[in-house]
Order: sequence, then structure tokens, then C-alpha cells
Amino acid sequence: MNTLHRFNLLLTGLALMLSASVDAAPLFSPATAPDSLHGRAALALKMASQYSPSTAPLWIDLAASAVNADTASLEFELQGQRLTATRVQGVRLADGTISWSGAIAADSQEDEGSIDLVRTPEGVTGIIKRGDLYRIEPAGGRHHLLSLDTQLPALPRHGTDHSAPSLLSSAKDTAAVAGKASSAAGPSVIRVLAVTTNAIDKAQGARVRSLIQLGITEGNRTYVDSNIDAQMELAGYEPIAYGGTSMSQALQYFRDPRTPGSKAVRALRDQAKADVVMLVMGNDFYCGVAPVGASAEDAFMVVRVECLAGNDTVPHELGHIIGSSHNPENGSGALYPYAYGRQVCNLGRRNWHSVMAYPCQNRSARAQKWTSPIVMHDGRATGNAQRFDNRRVMEENRERVAGFR
Repeated sequence: MNTLHRFNLLLTGLALMLSASVDAAPLFSPATAPDSLHGRAALALKMASQYSPSTAPLWIDLAASAVNADTASLEFELQGQRLTATRVQGVRLADGTISWSGAIAADSQEDEGSIDLVRTPEGVTGIIKRGDLYRIEPAGGRHHLLSLDTQLPALPRHGTDHSAPSLLSSAKDTAAVAGKASSAAGPSVIRVLAVTTNAIDKAQGARVRSLIQLGITEGNRTYVDSNIDAQMELAGYEPIAYGGTSMSQALQYFRDPRTPGSKAVRALRDQAKADVVMLVMGNDFYCGVAPVGASAEDAFMVVRVECLAGNDTVPHELGHIIGSSHNPENGSGALYPYAYGRQVCNLGRRNWHSVMAYPCQNRSARAQKWTSPIVMHDGRATGNAQRFDNRRVMEENRERVAGFR
């Protein structure tokens, strides 16, 4: 089924929406455009229109009040089907923001889908993965936009892996870390300070902050799905003076403690008690970049605005910092022999790739799971103990990284 036909079915399904079941809260229904396209509505329409050049976004009336930490399930129409998302994780943050993730059951046509939502006073920002990728943008009040995103799946992950030799400088160091699971009594909380340029903050600060939280929400659900005892937490959001455009140059600049910008960000990091710093930038060729196996003073990653949510870029780059590598076909070595992501490219439309892997050249869906002999996807283990065990890397290193500050 082609992408345009899929979205036509979406329009038909929404128009035929029936009354919601008593077991699930209805999330959205079709709506007309607001009378005035100014402010948040104009920005939302501008951004939503960029996701797919051939398909216009759809105005919807979204019930933000249905999105709560304890909401058991949400119901909506997509691709001509009534779908129910069952809660995987729901959290109410200290500032009142609601973070909610749900699972959509598989059927004969599609693998299991997912929905991740962030509710703020501006509305609900979200992503739905059900064969294709859909985005929800708040546009003022109950008005939201639902868009098909055909652009993000085509963006390259990033170029050559950046090493961080300060973490594991010898075979002895590697042996000391390998095989030692974390001794933390509970989940390891990894605090992330997000910084962006003054220009981006001025143009779309509230939107970008919601997308950052959505990327963290998306990442945390991968930990839940793969039984990784860790959670990311937004330690703060700060605009900074920086005019660079290249991700690699930005990473090099902020990893260097001698540069003025790095000194300023490191001070903000200490103040926020953040374990990791994420620089959010504008357009670049890649989605993100980070050093593989970072030390406490080297824990910086760069993420493109368009990639903050929708393809697991945030957990992917943090995975590099913690010590995980790409799939062998797209990697440049690994810290541990078992630290690779994985792509499975011989299953036709059921091709898949893990959080740390690149997509298959003949297309694949991101499984939103980490490689491991004990994590299952589509009835099979996502990895093995010898080569594909990113989950083990995460478990062995999560407490170390959560203790950077």
C-alpha cells in the first residue's frame, strides 16, 4: 500500500469515527482549521507541512485532558482502523508535564505499533508509529495537526563513529567493565541537559522543548520494552550563543573544555547536575552524533531538531555515550565484542533494525528494542550473547553514566 493511499485511508477513517468505547479514552477527531492562523497555529502548520511534500497535514480536535499518567488506554482512528493504545509507561513530571507511551497491538497487516505523547500547557506533541510515521503538533487550544512524516525515515543516522579513548584506554580497562552488571538497587536516572542555539530558541523554543521531552519519552519506552533498568530525565533546557552548523564541529567544540562555549555549557551542566549534555541544532546532513564510550567530561551529544523524536535518535546517541555501537555493517569497531546493534534484512516487509542499527537498504522498521538474547521481537530474540547484546552494555554501564554528576 503506497504512502498517499495510506493517508487517504486515514482521512476516511477519521471521518467515519464512531463513539469511543468505555474502556479507552478517545484521543482525537477531525476538525476544521482555526479562524486565524497566527502564532502557534501558523508555526505548527509551517512545521507540519514540511514532513511530507505530497500530503497535507490534517486538522484534528485533540482531547489533551485524556492524556494523563494513569490513563490506561487511548483510542483513535488511523489508516481506516480504530486502534487502541495500551499504556506502557505514564509519568507526571515535576513541572506538570505528562509523558505517556502506549503499545498498539499487531495484526495481520502491521507489526506492533507505538504512540508516544507529551502533554504541556501548549497542548500535546506526539508520534505514532504504525507502518508509517505520524506526528501530532499542537496548534493552540484543542486544535492540533496530524501529519504523515515521509522525510525523517530517509535521513541518514550519522557518519563515522566518534571514539572516546579516555573511557577505556586498555584491554585491562575493558575487561574490568565487561561482565559486571550494575549494582544499583533501582533504576539508574540519567539526567540530560538540553541546550540549543539562541536562534532556534527564539524561533520555536516551546516547540523544541516539547520535542526534546518527546525524544526522552520515546527513549525511555525502549528501556521498558527491553527490560533495561534506566530512565532519562530532562535536567534543564537552556539557549546558548553558538553559530555553528556542522554537528561534528559542534561536538568537537563542546568536547574541548578550553572553548568559551564549552566552559559556559559545562557550568550550566554542573548547576543542573546533568550527567549528559545534548546540543540541539538546526539542519545538518545527519540526525545526530556522539562519542562511543564517553567519560564524564566527554559526555556530549548533538541531535538535529528534525530528529529529536520519531526514529530513536536520542536513545541511540546516548547509547553511544554509554558504550554501544552500530550494527557491524555500518560500524567501525566496538568497545566490547557483544556491543553491536543489529539489522535483519531478509524478511521482506517484516525487516527490522534495533535502536543502535542503521535501517536495511531495502527498508526496515525500527523495532524500538535493544539487541539481546532475552529481548524478543516478532517472536525471535533480537540478539545473542556473543555479538549482539546492547542491552548488556546498557546494564553494565547505566549506573556509571548516571553518576557523572
